[in-house]
Amino acid sequence: MTQGSLRGRTARGGMWLGGATAFDQFSRYARQVILARILAPSDFGLMSIIIAIMAAFESLTEVGIRACVIQSKEGATREFLNAAWWSSVLRGTVLAAAGIAAAPLVAWSYHRGEIVPLLRVATMAMFIRGLVSPRIHALEREMQYGRVAAINQGAGTLAVAATIVMSFYIRNVWALVAGYVLEAGTRTALSFAVAPFAPRLKVDWESVKVLSRYARGMVGLPVLMMVVAQVPILVLGKVRTIEEVPLYTFAAGLAGIPLTVFNAAIMKLMLPAFSKVQEDAARFKAAVLASIEIVALFGAPVTAFIIVFSKPLMGLSYGARYESGATALAILAVSTLVTMVNGNISNVFFARANPGGYRDYTLLRAVLLSAAIVPAAYYFGAAGTAAASLGALAAVFPIQMRGVRALVAVGGGDVARSAGYGLMLGGATLLASAAAYLAAGGRPWVSLGAGLVICAAAVAVASRKAISVITYAGKEPSNAISG
Repeated sequence: MTQGSLRGRTARGGMWLGGATAFDQFSRYARQVILARILAPSDFGLMSIIIAIMAAFESLTEVGIRACVIQSKEGATREFLNAAWWSSVLRGTVLAAAGIAAAPLVAWSYHRGEIVPLLRVATMAMFIRGLVSPRIHALEREMQYGRVAAINQGAGTLAVAATIVMSFYIRNVWALVAGYVLEAGTRTALSFAVAPFAPRLKVDWESVKVLSRYARGMVGLPVLMMVVAQVPILVLGKVRTIEEVPLYTFAAGLAGIPLTVFNAAIMKLMLPAFSKVQEDAARFKAAVLASIEIVALFGAPVTAFIIVFSKPLMGLSYGARYESGATALAILAVSTLVTMVNGNISNVFFARANPGGYRDYTLLRAVLLSAAIVPAAYYFGAAGTAAASLGALAAVFPIQMRGVRALVAVGGGDVARSAGYGLMLGGATLLASAAAYLAAGGRPWVSLGAGLVICAAAVAVASRKAISVITYAGKEPSNAISG
């Protein structure tokens, strides 16, 4: 694949993923805004615990099927996809059975008997997800993101609408559970409609061996990722109350809305793009640095906006009873930005077929988080939980950069220079937003409106700069790197 061809497909993929993710995030945000005024905090807390428990189960059997299909040279062949599908079905079956069996233990741990039927029904989503057509991963490999977006966003949109309708009639956590399972079912059905695949009973064992080798490199990594993502929720619900969990999860969701759009348009593209140029050291380095620069350009100004307007954002979005999650929102906004940069860097390990390297750094992060999370959550609630997560991430980041340097010759100085303009733009946005907030005199709608104007202006500046970054990265490798 030529450099121009790769750049064009990456740009088209970014447009599809960015637009589709923006729509998906907006619809999910609208759902939460509506449901926050219908359902009780305990309903959201219970659902968050259930999702976190299922994520824990899934992490124990994660073998990196999607990443292996994308990265492997045989990933698009029928034999390989068939082996991947049967592996996924087996995994989903085991997960559902384990979730059903463990439900009483989870309910006992949280002293909430209603968790048993809720978790047993919700685990059906894990089985259903195991049936999804493996050809959607091949579509990602070939950067056909329009069809991937049709599957994911189609299922998400239907589930959002159905959950809202059901909440007016059910008015408890069961509406959330039903919507969750419905989304899994719809996504699986759409995957076969958009990316048809006919499984065969005969399995190619050579393909199974390739999957197994990749899985061995993944051993422990999904569990560690679960620790850093889900343990904060599980611990907060345990050491405080179920009702406090939404202060953290709502803040995390709100912090991720604008940033996830750019994350989807950049980070999901990077593994396929990196894999295409992994043999060309100069192009590989240029792609890594360009992706980091674009994330900083858009992410830093939006993060600054969220930090300043965290209180009106929480209050106007979810109601006054959730305003106390404002501090958690501000901290999580910073954490999300760092995670976005870290995510692009972590793709280097996967593109180089070295997930074990990333696992080692995630282990350190999980250890640091585990040491800090209980006292942080116990004494400071949602804000302490968010601070513990950010602290562990920030502590490991410079150490991880040393490992990346060995793989692609990208060091901390390269990252700082790539992110520099975006960080300066974020600083300017922070100062202007703070001035607007103070000038509004406590009027939330006025201050938020002014903040949106400032943020939009910063994003416009970032867009112009991003165009030049993409154009520059598309030059011949020697010119792009020497510049």
